[in-house]
Amino acid sequence: LQTVAAQLGVAHPPGFPLYVLLAHLFTRLPVGSPAYAVNLLSAVFAALTVVVVYRMGLLLTGRHLAALVGALALGTATTFWSQATTANVRSLTVLFAALFIHALVDFRIATRESAAERGVGGRPTRPSTPAADRALIRAALVVGFGLTHHVSLIFLAAVGLVFVVVVDRPLLRSPRRWGRPLAAAMLGLLPWLYLPLRAGADVRGASPQLATLPGFLEHVLATGFRGDLFYYLAPADLAQRLGIMGNVMTFQFAPLLLVGMVVGLLLLLWRDRAMAWLLGGSFAVYVF
Repeated sequence: LQTVAAQLGVAHPPGFPLYVLLAHLFTRLPVGSPAYAVNLLSAVFAALTVVVVYRMGLLLTGRHLAALVGALALGTATTFWSQATTANVRSLTVLFAALFIHALVDFRIATRESAAERGVGGRPTRPSTPAADRALIRAALVVGFGLTHHVSLIFLAAVGLVFVVVVDRPLLRSPRRWGRPLAAAMLGLLPWLYLPLRAGADVRGASPQLATLPGFLEHVLATGFRGDLFYYLAPADLAQRLGIMGNVMTFQFAPLLLVGMVVGLLLLLWRDRAMAWLLGGSFAVYVF
């Protein structure tokens, strides 16, 4: 990744074009060697993620201490910290995930306030406020950019889509409100053009096949990894892997934090089931 960033090359599938472009910009900064600059970029992405998580915690609870605990829990998690100190694509992936969820939290708050103002008990019966629509556009833009970075974020987008429909059902009957979010999502997909544009360059990872539709799709969808993604299809494999997930979680977080996460989700189920779906559902989908 350091070499690809310095050369404006093409990374291994799914290509990470947006990451490569941002990392290349960082190699132009006077911060040492290009390799060091790309490492530093991971730290920047991770730090921004912690800030976003803090702000989400503040929006959800209204309490600075609660938001700080959540942000520190993520920032000091074992793997999160290690990925923040070396060249990798995961720090940007998690930043996109945080930005997407943050936009949907804003969307939920805006629709709830709109419904409360109308006195209809928390569910909007008409098109939502401009603030809600702006949050939806922001979420769509983040999804577009996120998918050009790592297609695995499609699973988070699916959870978010269900969340949006549950929170704002009139949206389904208002096609005029779909246009700007769809346009924002399409705008976010533009970094994919980087791959065919660099197909003929004499740089690491470039291949003439990237200028063809089959070659492009094979690269951005990372079809060579399909066996890894769905490796658990046998029930026995799935049970063993879920057991390993317990080890993963205890490796990341102290037992008290894990208990707090479970209690927090249960409280959220009681207070706001839609938000519980967004946060708990996202977690469940990625565990699976």
